[in-house]
Amino acid sequence: MVEIRRIRVDEAALVRELVRAATEEEAQRHPEDRVGISEQGLANLETQFRVGAVHEDEVTLVGAEGDDILGFVCASITRGRATPGLGGEIDWLWARPGPMREQLERQLGTEAVSWLFQQGAGAIVKMDDIRHPKRDLWERLASRVT
Repeated sequence: MVEIRRIRVDEAALVRELVRAATEEEAQRHPEDRVGISEQGLANLETQFRVGAVHEDEVTLVGAEGDDILGFVCASITRGRATPGLGGEIDWLWARPGPMREQLERQLGTEAVSWLFQQGAGAIVKMDDIRHPKRDLWERLASRVT
């Protein structure tokens, strides 16, 4: 059974490797885009995942089966200077390929949205690739929330 929970600091390196796999998958899917990530980029993201374990405005959630991390999502609270209230942003979302991938991504996305609402976010955005959007999950979640 997959458990959705907040990442532990010591798991950040494992999620870093999932980003490497996600980037390789996107590069194969869209070779014309020349998708890639440097070791420094991966190191920076590992730091983000460590922050997501403990920070009040950042979260990295993982889908774990025992010690095996199957997927992850990152979300953060934004505090605008010119706008009232809090916003939320969903960044990375990825699960390993397999028969439960879509279900796990949906669970991770749902938990990230719930976390953002619990933190007080009034609006939530998800940055996406304009040429290769993955809107289905988010549109389904939005229709359940509104």
